[in-house]
Amino acid sequence: PHAIVFTPNIASFPLVSTHVDVTISGIVSNNRISQLYTNPSEYPIEGVYVFPASTRARVHAMQMFVEDRIIAASIFPADEAEDLYEEAIENGQTATLLEMDTPNVYSLLFGNIMPNSTLRVEIFYTEMLVASYGSYEFFYPTVVAPRFSPDYLKNNSDTDPDTFKRSQGNRKGYVRRVSIRKNDAFIKRTVGDTTWSMSIDIKGHTEIANIHSSTHNISFDIDGNYAAIELPSVVADGDFLLEYSFVGNSIQTGMLIYDPDNDTGENSPLIWNEEKDIFEFDISTDKFFTAIIQPPVLDRDNIKIVPREFIFIIDVSGSMVGFPKELSYDIMEQAVSKITENDYINVITFAGYSETYNETSVKATKNNLDKILKWLEEDLERSGTTHILTGLQKAADIKRMDGVSRSSILLTDGLVSTESNVFEFIENNLDQSNYFCFVIGSSPNRYLSEGVARIGRGEEFEVKSESDAIEKVDRFFELVRYPLLTDIIVEYEFEVDQVIPSTIPDLLANRPIVIHGKYSGEIPIGKDLIKIFGVSYDGPWLGVVRIEKGIYLENNPLLKFIWAGDQIDRYRFLGEFDKVEELGLEYHLVTDMTSFLAVDVKYESATPYDFNLIDIGTPVPIPTGSFGKSLENTTSNSEEEYDLGNEDPSSSVTLIITILSLLGLWL
Repeated sequence: PHAIVFTPNIASFPLVSTHVDVTISGIVSNNRISQLYTNPSEYPIEGVYVFPASTRARVHAMQMFVEDRIIAASIFPADEAEDLYEEAIENGQTATLLEMDTPNVYSLLFGNIMPNSTLRVEIFYTEMLVASYGSYEFFYPTVVAPRFSPDYLKNNSDTDPDTFKRSQGNRKGYVRRVSIRKNDAFIKRTVGDTTWSMSIDIKGHTEIANIHSSTHNISFDIDGNYAAIELPSVVADGDFLLEYSFVGNSIQTGMLIYDPDNDTGENSPLIWNEEKDIFEFDISTDKFFTAIIQPPVLDRDNIKIVPREFIFIIDVSGSMVGFPKELSYDIMEQAVSKITENDYINVITFAGYSETYNETSVKATKNNLDKILKWLEEDLERSGTTHILTGLQKAADIKRMDGVSRSSILLTDGLVSTESNVFEFIENNLDQSNYFCFVIGSSPNRYLSEGVARIGRGEEFEVKSESDAIEKVDRFFELVRYPLLTDIIVEYEFEVDQVIPSTIPDLLANRPIVIHGKYSGEIPIGKDLIKIFGVSYDGPWLGVVRIEKGIYLENNPLLKFIWAGDQIDRYRFLGEFDKVEELGLEYHLVTDMTSFLAVDVKYESATPYDFNLIDIGTPVPIPTGSFGKSLENTTSNSEEEYDLGNEDPSSSVTLIITILSLLGLWL
């Protein structure tokens, strides 16, 4: 995290304490970040904090404590929140504004923190934790590395690059005074030794088997299905990772539910009741469920996997000419070395039109693999426009083999403007294939690979060099090495609505299947609620979800935020930003279209402050091992010092202050 203050003659804005409280109920984390600051100066303060975030975390509440006053944040459309924040600052009111810069970076702006006063901020968020090879991971990033900021952001250009437009949705006029401040906070960095601490409680659905952190020294106690973990105060210069697992070695199914009739409101967002002049819990009227198909703990010696089919869909368009095509061939050489003779393979190339190596996929014998590489080497010579959907459709048209796990792998630089069409195609075909994307070259479109990974419930791969190709292909084949169930169909024995995903990908050994949705009526205890049909190595497989046998913890109000957050992610990638805003407002979630604003309406400064900015450097934490030299008391951000790109340090005048993340966990 890093920060700037927009008030002269302030040497620091001391952080008194930071503590993170985490409660993990099975696979859902409920988190509170609490930080206390003081303003020892004779001036009111305005500043901004930039901190790391997880793309799967759902920020659902924020409150600010100023002296004896508690101010709960309300959710607004992002542009309106900015206008209201500016108005509050001009009126001399204390205010905080929490915004999403990108899905993994947030900013908190604060204004009119009074002289010789304290400020405590609490932010609440939840997250669904996903298992890999039977082990769950809780991840807490503590610092954002310095970043290059392009000229369009600093100069308030009207011609923003597509990446900026996507990250900000369809917000008009976003690059204003608030964003220029946030740009400064991204760039201006120095080294510091800010510390933080954490307490974690795990309440498992079954006995906890193991707890481990590869990043920090922790202490913990395990008592059956309960564990208490403590992380003492440490320097915030590296991310925190906790791994834990439950007892069991078979495919497990389970279910979490939320029924508002049993909601006490303690985890619901606060909203202002004007008639009563108080804040009240906003309890949802909808019912939610989450179903989980969890792979067993991997036994590599005895695991039985279904046959595999790999279809490589390779971009040979004009933008791929030269180095990107060479990398594509490097990837294919690495891939064929990983495929076994029990697998099947096919290759499709696309530009203005598509070519297919064979009408049906062929056995991955050495002879066939040699022929494929020779065919590909010749076909890479052609060029044309980038008709990516043609290639995807060509792959989908290849006849599927029963009981075989198909993976469709896209190799492209991603330089297209039809991303939302690609995401929609993948979403509609998840029951036919697993989808993955390698983006290739020095400046590929990572938005495409991120969207394919998110919509396809997979992982993104970026390849910029031959060594990258080796590493990323290894990682890909580790992901798809052990398919356990394919041809999955889900049947519900109760009334469901708005289920995501609508189609189900294969169950892989390190990728569980998680289904979110709404339901109506009552859920009977002891009855079959969900039936999961699939094909395993041994033939047809049937899994049944029942409340008493599943991962069922007492009524979990956090599910509404998880469901809404997944829907928001989906709409963002499909380009439906009006729905992103609608859901953000309805479920009180911070998105790129909605922001939290807290204003102390009952107190105003006697003389609203007229800001004159100055440049003073004080320490801020950076990741361990980054940049290779001390940045302390440095406010220049030239390429020589930061290796971030050329910027004019005189274009913005700021004061850097020591600060720790207001928000962590967030994968």
